[in-house]
Amino acid sequence: MSPVHVDGLPIEVRTKVLKQIGEVPPPVETSTASDITATGDFKLFSDRLTKTGLSLPAGLSQSEWTAIGENLRTIESRSIQWWIGDWLNYGEKEYGDKYTKALEVSGYEYKSLANMKSVAKAMESSLRRENLSWSHHKEVASLPEDEQKRLLDRAEKDGLTVRDLRDIVQQRSGKRPATPSQPPIPSDRDSDIVLIPCGRNDPRYVEIRDRHYIPNHGTIGRQAHFLIQFKGEVVGIISGASPVYATKPRDEFFGIVGREMRDRVLNGIVNNSVFRLEITERNLATRVLRMWRELIPHFWYERYGTIVYGFETFVVETDSRVGTLYKADGWTSAGVTAGAAKVRSGIDKPADNWKDVEPKLVLCKWRDGFSAPCSASTPAWVRNVSVGVADGSETPEQWEKDKHTRRAGREYFATGGNDPLRLDEAA
Repeated sequence: MSPVHVDGLPIEVRTKVLKQIGEVPPPVETSTASDITATGDFKLFSDRLTKTGLSLPAGLSQSEWTAIGENLRTIESRSIQWWIGDWLNYGEKEYGDKYTKALEVSGYEYKSLANMKSVAKAMESSLRRENLSWSHHKEVASLPEDEQKRLLDRAEKDGLTVRDLRDIVQQRSGKRPATPSQPPIPSDRDSDIVLIPCGRNDPRYVEIRDRHYIPNHGTIGRQAHFLIQFKGEVVGIISGASPVYATKPRDEFFGIVGREMRDRVLNGIVNNSVFRLEITERNLATRVLRMWRELIPHFWYERYGTIVYGFETFVVETDSRVGTLYKADGWTSAGVTAGAAKVRSGIDKPADNWKDVEPKLVLCKWRDGFSAPCSASTPAWVRNVSVGVADGSETPEQWEKDKHTRRAGREYFATGGNDPLRLDEAA
């Protein structure tokens, strides 16, 4: 598309034209201070503005500079943060004016002006990317120049969102633990294993679940169920669920002290509630467990908005069942349950009765990179948009209707509950 010249037009007409074309054409010639009158009227207005900056000529008087700010106030554009930021930095350099005049003429509050100014000052023109938003640049503005370039290159190449970029920067600085914005990439040795999300009432799941040594009484609370496919055959199931509310060995392992802390951080633990393989294959159980452990935090975060920091499981001990496969995956034997549990007569009634139950081994593991409980969640509008069809809570029609509201990355869960989830494809 040829550059659109709007010089000589009234300000309001120029603004309308610029808004209609959706972009500002690149500079085609160099103008000087004489191109700008004391009233702020640009002879070559559009040629001074690009998608990623404002280049002002040397020698402007302060009144001319102020008038330019007044003109910028009339423009609505996705590039306005760059333009005002460059305008502010010019004023500081030439006249020592940081915000006094800007607050008078720009219509922006101090905090907004400070952000625009600091980002424009930190980002050299050569580093600014037309294909990325100003907010992308803001996330990397505090980094060294070579790191800015590396991360902006990555954002362009991989299509990272502003949040993705923020997560990377915060993880780099140690301000935030790793979050599951991207699913893990497995090694080639796991390419023969596929985890298939399913509902708890899926006949394939139920058939295997009913053969598990723990009776199938259903699942209450948070949950995620998978069929285990190995070399094209469904050979088992594995599930995650809400953690047990209180058990001393688990609480001691994760350093959870008191009810207040438990209520605050408990949802960051996922209970490996069911795991059954129906074939014997060397190291397969440990490989599946590791894959599930790497996947489930991403599922939990996308579905419930919770950062997972640890895992628990309970094993009824026998001569042949002592938690060996968990220990092979690095889980720790935290102790044995007390052999008593509170029960309730209905989900809406308090758990105020005790019954004797079989003591169980308690095995726990920190999620890689974590060493302390944490409580973190995403906004309610994210939590309220569930993965849906994977557990049968939405119809395919609802799933299709809601697809545009899902956060980026949710497509790696099966659309319909039966499509295979292969982690090397999901990444």
